[in-house]
Amino acid sequence: MREVPALEKIQMEYRDQKVEVVAVNIFPSIPLTNWMEYLKKLGAPSILVASDPRREAVNALNIRSSGSTVIINKEGKVVYQDRQDTKRWR
Repeated sequence: MREVPALEKIQMEYRDQKVEVVAVNIFPSIPLTNWMEYLKKLGAPSILVASDPRREAVNALNIRSSGSTVIINKEGKVVYQDRQDTKRWR
């Protein structure tokens, strides 16, 4: 989760522009409170944590691993998604 400090910086820097960084828990057996504490320990207490118990976001975005980064613009379009094999700007 090397990108967590950078994501916290983005959250703080662009908060006034209504940018929201959201960490999505793709492991239903791990409580959100555990993730919130983990992010806090990594220096990212401002990142919102959400749950995807039915893996809807994971499937819709074709996420293959935890730690994936997806950037969605205000129109709901994916403009960036990292993958293990490549990084793709759309």
